Amino acid sequence: MGTYIILLVLVIVVFFAIKSSRTHLKGEGDCCGGSGETFTEKHLNQVLDQRKVYIGGIHCQNCEKKIKTAINKIAYLSCNDIENQKIAIIKANQMIKDDEIQEIIEKIGYKVEKIEKA
Repeated sequence: MGTYIILLVLVIVVFFAIKSSRTHLKGEGDCCGGSGETFTEKHLNQVLDQRKVYIGGIHCQNCEKKIKTAINKIAYLSCNDIENQKIAIIKANQMIKDDEIQEIIEKIGYKVEKIEKA
C-alpha cells in the first residue's frame, strides 16, 4: 500500500513539473522575473544615436520585456524591439557610450555579447 502512495505522489510531482516546463518554454509563464505587467513602447522625438546590442541569456518574452523596461527607464534611451530573442535595437536622443548600455543590461542579469553602431 505504501508503494502505491509513493508512486501516486511521484506521478503528481512529475505532472506539475512537465506542465510548468511547457509554460516556461513557450514564454507564457512568469519565468525570469516576469511580473505580468504590460510593456508600453517609448518613442523619442529625435534619434541622434542608435546601437544594435547582442544579448545572451534571453529565454522568453518576459526576459525581453525586462530588458526593454530597464532601458526605457533612462530618459534619453528607447528600446522597443528585440529581434530573435537576441538583438536589442537601442535608440537615443543624445550620444551614448557602449559601456553605459552594457552596465544597464548586465545589472539586470543578462550578458552583452557585442555592441554595434546601427
